[in-house]
Amino acid sequence: MISNGGKQCLYNIIQAVVDPGDEVLIPGPYWVSYPALVQLAQGIPVVVPTEPDENFLVSPENLERHVTGKTKVLILNTPSNPTGCHYKQDLLVELAQWAASRNIFVICDEIYDQLVYAPARQSSLCGFWSENKDKAAVVNGLSKTFAMTGWRVGYVLAHNDLIKSMSKIQGQSTSNICSIAQKGALAALTGSFDFVEQMKSAFAPRRDMAIKIVNSWKDAYCPKPDGAFYIFPRVDSFYKGDVDSSARLCQIILEEEKIALVPGQAFGDDRCIRISYAVNDKVLKDCLDRIGALLHRLRNN
Repeated sequence: MISNGGKQCLYNIIQAVVDPGDEVLIPGPYWVSYPALVQLAQGIPVVVPTEPDENFLVSPENLERHVTGKTKVLILNTPSNPTGCHYKQDLLVELAQWAASRNIFVICDEIYDQLVYAPARQSSLCGFWSENKDKAAVVNGLSKTFAMTGWRVGYVLAHNDLIKSMSKIQGQSTSNICSIAQKGALAALTGSFDFVEQMKSAFAPRRDMAIKIVNSWKDAYCPKPDGAFYIFPRVDSFYKGDVDSSARLCQIILEEEKIALVPGQAFGDDRCIRISYAVNDKVLKDCLDRIGALLHRLRNN
């Protein structure tokens, strides 16, 4: 089915499969809406922490430690917002198989699936879903690949029975999506994807430049992400005195340097900040250099 953006697809699925008291595993850092979407269904979000030195990727062993008799759903996101980190195909399928063996339904958010940089390769749970339609759902949309954020077009692969339930939910809430946006989506999906390669050829060098600059900041660390257009460096070594959180650090950067970042606190990891490199090279380098200089001043105050 198609919906008013990927987020409504997620909302519809969670409303259809999560009952009050059900627990939903959410690897963290996570997209900010995942826990709230679970809570709207009266479910319980269970955050499974990951580490920067493991590329913020979750393992079956880590998930296993958070499973209870109430665990109902696992939400995966690859490539990730906020980290940009990406599950290889074999690990993605391994996670889905682990979940299926424990009767845990998998929701895979693949909104950034086209933005994966060589030598990494695109991965998807579509193949797993085609053989296990009652055990998974795959969500995607046009906001990232086609820069159609404001048009709000998302779509989902799911079992026919689940699609019927989701359609009832959508039919009594937002109904159909804008017909003009549907025409645009059809043109985007059936047209040439050549421009996607152009985007990737611009994003990959920016990512490399950003990682190099950020990892030159003393005591900061950022893993190299394989996708999306974010980096998520760990910067808690700069927390001291008045700077006691990622939110406070981002506030100071905004006030003193007029650079807007998102605190990791919003994504479930207060050690980090999210930086987007979806800007031109000159702006990106200038901003990162200014952030680095500010952090140096904070360290030496």
